[in-house]
Amino acid sequence: ELEIQDRALEKERLEGARREEELKEALAGNQEKDTMLQYVRKEVDTLKELFRKREADLRVECTSASDRAREAEEARQKAEVDLAGSRSEAKGLLQRLEGCEQELSQTADHLRASKQRVQVVEDEMRILLQAVETERTNSFMKVQKIQAVLNDLRVNSS
Repeated sequence: ELEIQDRALEKERLEGARREEELKEALAGNQEKDTMLQYVRKEVDTLKELFRKREADLRVECTSASDRAREAEEARQKAEVDLAGSRSEAKGLLQRLEGCEQELSQTADHLRASKQRVQVVEDEMRILLQAVETERTNSFMKVQKIQAVLNDLRVNSS
């Protein structure tokens, strides 16, 4: 019976040693898991901080982009106003140009009519000049005939 008890005790001791070894292994595994968890927590915290920084950077970028978009919209609206003014000014200039073209056309018509009248007057002047020249030639010949008659009379009267 003592032997049975010794064997049972030895068995219990071996069982206790085995359980102690399992406990050590479990503790070592837990410590390894705990170390791993601490590493993961650190990495998560680092990532959270990176995400917070990135979020802040993105907010700044978003604000900046919104400001630029607002400025671009204001510039676009100003350009539209300027364009409308330019169109209105161009329309006014076009109307003035059309008026000038009409005035130029009328002036050209008056010039052509004036040139035609000048041509008619020049033609009439030529005719008159020819008539005057013919009359002068005729008058000169009459004066020569009268002088010849007077010379004959003088010669005959002397």
